[in-house]
This record gives sequence, C-alpha cells and structure tokens, in this order.
Amino acid sequence: MIQKNKLLKKYSGSSPIFPLPNIVMFPTVGNEFYIFEPRYKEMVENVMESEKFITMTLLKPNWEDNYDNSPGIYSIGTLCYLTNFENQKDGNFKIVLFGIDKVKINETEQTKNYRIAATTSTNEIIATVDEKEKCKTLMNRFTNLLDHLDETISLNLFSDMEISLEMLVNLISMAMNIPIEEKQKLLELPEIGLRYEILLHFIDNDI
Repeated sequence: MIQKNKLLKKYSGSSPIFPLPNIVMFPTVGNEFYIFEPRYKEMVENVMESEKFITMTLLKPNWEDNYDNSPGIYSIGTLCYLTNFENQKDGNFKIVLFGIDKVKINETEQTKNYRIAATTSTNEIIATVDEKEKCKTLMNRFTNLLDHLDETISLNLFSDMEISLEMLVNLISMAMNIPIEEKQKLLELPEIGLRYEILLHFIDNDI
C-alpha cells in the first residue's frame, strides 16, 4: 500500500513534468504508461536514479502547434510516484505511476529535454461527513451505470471492501468517459465532497 505522507517526506519539491493531451491523473489512483518519446525516456531514466517523482498534467487546447517545444499546460496536476518500470524489447519503457498529491505547478527554467516544475500541494480537503454512506451511494450509482452499458460488468464485488471516498471518487473520475476538459475541472475542485457531487451528476446524465 502506498504511504503518501512517508513518500512526501522524501520529495525535494520539484519534479519532471509529464504532460499528456488525453489523461488527467488523480491522487490515490495508479495508471500504466508506455514511454517511447526520447525526451520522456530520458526523463524516466533520470527519475529512476533519483526520487522517482513525476508530475502529470493536461496539455491545453491547441497543444499540437507547439508540441516539440513547450506547449501550454494546466497549472493544476498530480504529483505521482513511479512504482514499476519495465524495459521493452523495442527499447521503450512501460511504467506505472501512482497519484500521490494534487499540486500547483510552477515551471522552472528548462535545463533538460523535458520540463521540470517546482510544485506545491493544494491541500485538497479530503474529509467529508457520512463518508461510508456516500461511498455506498456512489458505488450503487456507478454499478447501475455499468449495468446499463454492459450487463457482464459489475462492481458488486467491491461493495464490502474498505475504500475511502477519496479513492473511490478519483477511481471513477478516471474511469468514466467524461470529456477531458471536464475531468480537469473535476481535479481542480478544492474538496472531495464537491467532486463527489459533480461526479454523481455525470453518472445520472449518462444513465
């Protein structure tokens, strides 16, 4: 189990930026990435030898116009920890990143082929009232959505698991087919309770 506070004590306060046009990472969620661009292969090699932190963020619209240089990025992203690394036969890498903390990105001078950022925690409000009841409501609504989409899929096996509202909300936020800019807005909300409420609206609209 990833121990956020223990890891953050080892964090220097700056990390490489890994911007993508189609993924918004959330804290408490892991995701696999296939690394093939030379600059990001260099980035992974460097972080493997240091703190293993990478900050994920979303590229702003029209990023294609300046992709080879420094296209615009959103200033709120997720500080991630590299938990797994595999060399591939084609010379590329497969890595797993786990979201540790929502951060504000303050870009620093680019001295490498990839960008580096000084980051500060946004101190997202995690606590909320009636957390267990909200977890149950969210799980039931999301399961109902999946049943409408594919009768072979069910999340009932998770119903008895001990899972925090933060983790459940963020997992579903990443899993749902929501427009990418809307996912960014979900990430930028200051409270898990607010993200929970907006997520329910997305689920109900899909149903």
